[in-house]
Amino acid sequence: MLRNEELFIQEGDLPTVEDGENYLYQLEGMIVKNLEDQVLGKVKGTFGTKSNEVLIVENCYESIDDKERLLPYVKPEVVKDIDLVNKIITVDWLESY
Repeated sequence: MLRNEELFIQEGDLPTVEDGENYLYQLEGMIVKNLEDQVLGKVKGTFGTKSNEVLIVENCYESIDDKERLLPYVKPEVVKDIDLVNKIITVDWLESY
């Protein structure tokens, strides 16, 4: 029984995902920009709620301010695009949220 233990899986052993899909771990460290091309920060991690996952976005060097933001991981309403190659997530999220 694996209780209170960490389980590691080689990335190559994970099932492949469909086009437009990704694993949540792939989002960590990615830059988050809004539709106005403002950098809101970078993804520090995620956590789940009853309705959806949430991106924890911390400030970084390029950020417009020093806020930490919690963004709902809801496609396509909030998360508009995920560019795994350039490590950029585009969201419909105003800086004032």
